Amino acid sequence: MTASRPVSESASQRLRVLIAGGGTGGHVIPALAIAGSLAGKKLIPTTSGTLPTNGTLFVVLLIGTVIIVGALTYFPVLSLGPIVEHFQMLNGKLF
Repeated sequence: MTASRPVSESASQRLRVLIAGGGTGGHVIPALAIAGSLAGKKLIPTTSGTLPTNGTLFVVLLIGTVIIVGALTYFPVLSLGPIVEHFQMLNGKLF
């Protein structure tokens, strides 16, 4: 069973789906597709709500975000080690 499309729909408005599997370049192909899509977009004028990416504020926010995400990623690992050792010590296993 096939779905019918409206006659007025142009080729640029059709839904495009890309399925990438594992293996060589499975994660690269979607990234290239997104990059190509972003490169094809028209530039919009700068407004008061636009965050410039060539300023100090952007660099500080980017580095701060990377540090916070990294800390939140590794903090559970760093905190669970001593907790597990404590429970093992209570069970009589010492290192």
